[in-house]
Amino acid sequence: MKKLSLALVAALSLSTAAFAQTAGSDGQIKFTGTITEKGCTIIAGNSATVNLGSMPKAHLMKQKYGAWGTGQVRFVDCNLEIDGEKPEKPLQTVSITIQKGAKSTVTTAPDLWANDGTAQNVGIEVEIDGQKITTNGTPSPLEAKIDSVNGTATYNVRGRMVGAETGVTAGSVDTTVSFVASYK
Repeated sequence: MKKLSLALVAALSLSTAAFAQTAGSDGQIKFTGTITEKGCTIIAGNSATVNLGSMPKAHLMKQKYGAWGTGQVRFVDCNLEIDGEKPEKPLQTVSITIQKGAKSTVTTAPDLWANDGTAQNVGIEVEIDGQKITTNGTPSPLEAKIDSVNGTATYNVRGRMVGAETGVTAGSVDTTVSFVASYK
């Protein structure tokens, strides 16, 4: 009887091990990151959000343009001291290159950014430091000098809704303009 029990336990152990090997599968978890030589911290949140306000659709169709909403994109903590040591070559400028974006279908004004919200026949006009930003992106970067006293660079941003002459519907209006920052 002992021999039969031992053989049965051994057989069950082998079948369980074989089952565990065939029932499982291999996998991987990949972790990625980047360490940069130097840079600044981008202030996010409300400082990078431009409120375009609210207006009746009839007014937007009649006037075509909404009021400008303003905001800032700020780069702070540039040229930080590390362990009390200043960087060998302090940063002088922050450059941003605007990426291409979706073009609005509103034909009454060229180069408007597409509305990702629910309102129809509305586009968004975007300016950074007084320069109109088209959906083609910027071929050359926009530069802002870093203040040597407080280590901050600031871009003034503004935008407004632009409506078609007909067909504007009520709903939300929003768009996202992406950029890549580099430091010199």
